Amino acid sequence: MSERPITYYTPNTQYEYKAVYCTDVVEFCPYQGNEDLFVIGTYEVLESSGNIISEAVDDLPDDNDSNDNEIGSEDDDDDDENSIKRTGRLLFQRIEAIKDDSNKTKIKVHNNTSLSTPAIFDLKWSYQKINNIGYLGMADAIGNVTVYKLVNNGNHYDLEKVANTDNPTSELCCSLDWSNRIGNNTDIVVSRSNGYLTRYNFSNNGINQLNHWEGHKFEAWSAAFDQWNTNIIYSGADDCLFKGWDTRMGTTTPTFVNKKHDAGVCTIQVNPHNENIMATGSYDTYLNIWDKRNMAKPIIHHCTEGGVWKIKWHPRLEKKNYIAAACMYNGFHIYDINLNSVGGGEEDAIKEICTYDKHESIAYGVDWCQYENENCSNQIIGTCSFYDHLFHIWEMEAI
Repeated sequence: MSERPITYYTPNTQYEYKAVYCTDVVEFCPYQGNEDLFVIGTYEVLESSGNIISEAVDDLPDDNDSNDNEIGSEDDDDDDENSIKRTGRLLFQRIEAIKDDSNKTKIKVHNNTSLSTPAIFDLKWSYQKINNIGYLGMADAIGNVTVYKLVNNGNHYDLEKVANTDNPTSELCCSLDWSNRIGNNTDIVVSRSNGYLTRYNFSNNGINQLNHWEGHKFEAWSAAFDQWNTNIIYSGADDCLFKGWDTRMGTTTPTFVNKKHDAGVCTIQVNPHNENIMATGSYDTYLNIWDKRNMAKPIIHHCTEGGVWKIKWHPRLEKKNYIAAACMYNGFHIYDINLNSVGGGEEDAIKEICTYDKHESIAYGVDWCQYENENCSNQIIGTCSFYDHLFHIWEMEAI
């Protein structure tokens, strides 16, 4: 066992917002100089008339820009009145840390735009810019992938749609990942509600399908690249199975099939700072940490007391041991992973260092924000919950 200092944190809510539709995903921009930008994805099922919305939008707080577009305005809906529709909005915003009259840090949120879309299951910025341009990928409830370009209009940023797929069937796109976190390969992988996985290549503002295969017999909740070897794709589904695929060998047979989770596997992410380490989360309430050199069983098997819908390793090297988890009915948790203590008892290998329980519904979306300025040096996190339509920004203050 190796001892090292552990820092514990208390959460401090900086911003709260209630959207029109259910909020399920938040993603902060990773590009240097654009860390203040972020997107929120929303999801709602409307009746055939298109007029049923479960909550009315709250007014924006007075300290936000008065000329910003109203989030959730219904003017641009294009609902098909002949069918039930899963609809959503892509909310594109910017944060700013300031000092108030009492010299306390305060987060302001400015609204760039709100786009009417199909219901959104997942959003992911391309980890690196492609040909010096930033892109955002979206997976939606009609089975399509859409890519937006980040556009600098001088005094503000916008999102411009540059490509999308045309899905002829009715399954949903449940997750999306890019392949360029470490390398320059610009592939996209999505998982689908019919158990299929699809790998695309994005180039020259076009999306081209490379592979499409049945990975699972039930809903495939998650698919992710091994960012250290993007020929490898991992998938997890409602069949409780966690699988690996090597696309160089074809997609007929997985490289491994693991059933160490006792319920659907919802989320997968490889550590961007350690090529041997990855994590999975499941409805079974367990966060599993794996060493890829031995996939027989996880090196850490930790009960979060809530279904683990989303996990995110910290993007910065100096916090490489931190992982954030959205734990459905048990809020949001930040863990510090000590790989040197693996084998010496779980209580030494994983420490809960911060908990956030200010939401009122299912914890779905979580992401690390890399923005900071002279007014804010604490770690900022964005979280969203489903049926209460809530999005929060909070900071981690060291105890």
